Amino acid sequence: MAQTLEPHDPLAASLCLRAMLEAILHRGRSSDYNCGVRYLEQCLRLAPLVNHWGRMEDHNTWVVNLLWFFSHRQAFFNKLDFDPQVPEPALPDSGMW
Repeated sequence: MAQTLEPHDPLAASLCLRAMLEAILHRGRSSDYNCGVRYLEQCLRLAPLVNHWGRMEDHNTWVVNLLWFFSHRQAFFNKLDFDPQVPEPALPDSGMW
C-alpha cells in the first residue's frame, strides 16, 4: 500500500510505513526486524518529500520518540546502520504509542 501512495502522497505513505514498523516493534518478533529496518529507511527517504506534516510528528521527532519508546528492542536497533543514542522523547506524552 505504501508503494502505491508514495508518488502521489508521501505523507500517507510515511504514515502507513510508520504504522507497520510500530506494529512490528510492538509484537517484538525479531524475525520481522529486517522488514522494520526497510520501513524505517523508506520513511527516511520519503521525509524530505513531505511538505506539510499537519498535526503529525515530523520525521525527526517521530524517530526520537520511536527510539525512546522501543529502546528495549535492542535486537532491532542492532540491525540499523547507526548507533542510536536514546534521547528523552521530544513529545513525552504525545499519545502516539
